[in-house]
Amino acid sequence: MTALRLVPFIFAVGLTACSSSKPSISDADYAGQVRDSFTTETRTGGLKLFTYKVWRTTPLVGKSELPHQKRLDAKMKSRSELIREQRARERRIAQWEAAVEYGLKHTLEQSRYCKEGYIELDRTVLDNEVMIRGECRDGEE
Repeated sequence: MTALRLVPFIFAVGLTACSSSKPSISDADYAGQVRDSFTTETRTGGLKLFTYKVWRTTPLVGKSELPHQKRLDAKMKSRSELIREQRARERRIAQWEAAVEYGLKHTLEQSRYCKEGYIELDRTVLDNEVMIRGECRDGEE
């Protein structure tokens, strides 16, 4: 098993030029705030697997609020405020996922691992962490 560590996690400004269907993100959004790891495993028969993990090194704003305070605040908010907050959270998670996917693509290109693409086996997405496990298509017929 080999491990390639890429720290700090860097996002290219070029991602902001992607189509409007993908969330835009810039280097400044995550500069110095995230770390990543990329581990690989080659099994007998040529099966190539990888795990790419990214996590925030700084907490999200507002995460230090106590659970009971969140419940009290929620009771005081209108339904439209709660819907706006939920949509904003969903946008943040979509941006976070897009940034991680870009980081994985960049890591695979840099390491020359999975030259013929990959199949995603598993994805775990949390507010502060994303893990993608995959299998390389190299050698498939």
